[in-house]
Amino acid sequence: TWTDPRELDTCKQKWVVDLAASPDGTRIAVACEGIPEVRLQPLDGGEVVKIFDVKRPERFAWSADGAWLATTSVDSGNLLVIDVAKRAVARRVATSITERPDAITFAPTGTVLAWSDQREYTKEKVRLWDVAADNEVGAFDTALAATAIAFSHDGTTLAYAQDSGVHTLAVVNLATKQ
Repeated sequence: TWTDPRELDTCKQKWVVDLAASPDGTRIAVACEGIPEVRLQPLDGGEVVKIFDVKRPERFAWSADGAWLATTSVDSGNLLVIDVAKRAVARRVATSITERPDAITFAPTGTVLAWSDQREYTKEKVRLWDVAADNEVGAFDTALAATAIAFSHDGTTLAYAQDSGVHTLAVVNLATKQ
């Protein structure tokens, strides 16, 4: 039988906007409504740690090694990559994320970050950014918002869901870009 879950008051009775478990499974990154910071909650129930001040963090993605945590900020229009150990921004990528954050995820290799970028309502892209090199390494047009993004386990394939009235799934071989 299951026991009652342990409740952690990470957001002090505020709404949890997003959360993501670290790759090693020891902590969760948490964004709380009305609290302008990124928080880490140890899963053993330890003390919550603020790792960075950011206004309205919305989505999270961990690098495979847990060294970086990416987050979108609705108010800043930036995609932030936080060095978790240093509690500082390692990269600030200017994006067009203005109304709402879109899907973000790291490739299993750990250095490439993919996100859905909404420049104009009908001219959206899934962008690939090499965090270590600090430059864009690819972009794919989408009909409308890419609502979810995933890499294959080996990082050679990218899949994204599109919401263009007809929900579709696009799959791209990153080596051939097809």
